[in-house]
This record gives sequence, C-alpha cells and structure tokens, in this order.
Amino acid sequence: MSVNFKASNEEDAVWLQKYFETKDTKYFGKLYEKYKQQIFFRCKKLLQNTEEAKDMTSDTFIKAFEKIHTFRLGSPFYPWLSRIAANFCIDQLRKRSRYQYEDIEQIYAVSYSEETMEEREYQNELKHKIQVTIEKLKTEQKRCFSLFYIYQLSYEEITERTGFQPNAVLSYIQNGRRRFKIFMEQL
Repeated sequence: MSVNFKASNEEDAVWLQKYFETKDTKYFGKLYEKYKQQIFFRCKKLLQNTEEAKDMTSDTFIKAFEKIHTFRLGSPFYPWLSRIAANFCIDQLRKRSRYQYEDIEQIYAVSYSEETMEEREYQNELKHKIQVTIEKLKTEQKRCFSLFYIYQLSYEEITERTGFQPNAVLSYIQNGRRRFKIFMEQL
C-alpha cells in the first residue's frame, strides 16, 4: 500500500489554515489524532521506554500547540512536529546521562563556606582540569558543550543563540562530550 504524501500534506495544510483562521482547536485535534501514534513510536525508538515515550508524545503536542505560530504554512507539518519530539527526547536522554557531567555544574555552583580546605583544593583542581579540557575542544564543540552543560541551555536555545542548525548543535554536543571524556581521562 502506497501512502500519498502530497495528499497528506494538503490535508494537513487545510486543517492548519482552518485553525489559523478560526482558532478552533478541533483542527489541531485532527492533527493530533493523525500523528500521535507516529510521534509515540518515534519517541519510543529514541528513549527505549514506553512510559517516557507517552509523556514525550503529550509534551510534543503541547509544545507544538504553543509554537504553532512559528510554523510556516505550506511546509510539511510532520517533519516540524517530529523535530519537536526529537528535541524533547534528546533533552530527556541528556537528563538521564547527566550524572557523568554533574561535576561540571556542581563546581560552578559550589559553596565554599561548608567545605574543608582539602575539598576546596580538590574542587579547584577539578575545575581547572575541566576548564583545560573544554579549551581542547574544537571551537563549535566548546561553545555548544559549554552552553549545554554549564549554562544548561536546551538544544533549541543553543540553536537560537549560535545560529547553528539543530543537527549541527546535536553533533557538536555529542562529539564534544566524547572528546571531553577522552581528554579528561588523559589528565
């Protein structure tokens, strides 16, 4: 069975146009009904967890509804919606793997008043190692890695701030994380 993507995109365009004209959420609801299963499976594939995928599916449509004013009529709807889902899933995966990089955040938020001199020296040494390691990253990786792990910006915020494409931001962070780990192990 062949799917007629052009007809599907035209149907989406009609529903979106009607939504923009009337602000009647039933048209957005039709898009939800049409794509909820696809988005769920995309999230499940990325997260490998059914319950998280259900949550991310809901969050995707909530975010899409909030950001619908940024959607360009005439563009295919599903890729736009799918990108929102992927960003949510990537953020969720980042939160899962955060344990490896919590040291970075803790060092920048440390309170010295409750620490011993040895703890301070260790924290200062670790902070120095992290700074030296980050400096070894390529320029784009360093920028995206720092914005993500130190300043805790989302992929979307980094994309807006740097002007890099979303896929490039993801790549710079992933490659930066891999290289950061290698360089830290060498110190």
